[in-house]
Amino acid sequence: MCAGAIRGKPACRVVDAAMTNGAAMLMSMMYGFYAAGHWQDERGVNLLAGGAPFYRIYRCAGNRWIAVGCIEPQFYAAFMKGIGAEKLLELRQREKAHWPHVQAHIARTIATRTRDEWAELFAGSGSDACVTPVLSLGEGSEASKAPLSPASPPPAGSPRA
Repeated sequence: MCAGAIRGKPACRVVDAAMTNGAAMLMSMMYGFYAAGHWQDERGVNLLAGGAPFYRIYRCAGNRWIAVGCIEPQFYAAFMKGIGAEKLLELRQREKAHWPHVQAHIARTIATRTRDEWAELFAGSGSDACVTPVLSLGEGSEASKAPLSPASPPPAGSPRA
């Protein structure tokens, strides 16, 4: 992107791309939430940091995990229907007072099947529930469909240069 911006310009241009500035920019939404009183400086209680039952990871049978990220109501409804918890849809999704009860119910339900069973249920049904398996490092490198970058470890068993 920077190369396109300076194309045709005199040589010796300087591009200031400080990593700390970039990291701070990525945090701007959280700082905005915090300034508006919508973010607590506490672990595990915020919407995008595991506090919401619809945006967190859950332990499955077999001690593996799934990630749930169904923030929008239609995705949340698909998830709750997928786990057989339609009754809990009567509770308002964004009402924090309900979160502990809903999270406990989801956790108990998710613990009844393996990660791969949940992944198959949601992927196989074509659901819009926003549920994915949490992969180990080895599984992640094997499952990646993206071409490996020079920084990526080579897949197991591949020839080494």
